[in-house]
Amino acid sequence: MSDTARRAALLVQLFPRQWRRQYPDFAEVLADELADHPRGVRRDVVRAAAVEHLRVAGVLPTSPSTTASSGLGLLFGSLVPFVALSAGM
Repeated sequence: MSDTARRAALLVQLFPRQWRRQYPDFAEVLADELADHPRGVRRDVVRAAAVEHLRVAGVLPTSPSTTASSGLGLLFGSLVPFVALSAGM
């Protein structure tokens, strides 16, 4: 296994298990991309893995029909710490 393929396999492990099962060939495609653009691709893959974990956790929408409701939940959920801090003062 080449160094690029090894790095791609490690980056793929950042994604949730169900996502990896859905896209089994992603490691091969990612290895090709890493060979062409090593720096920019890694950052994008880490960001995409974080987004997928947020989707699995229910923080971000999984389909366009739930975009509005989860967007409002994300907005109001982010205000909770500020409200709690101001109430404590």
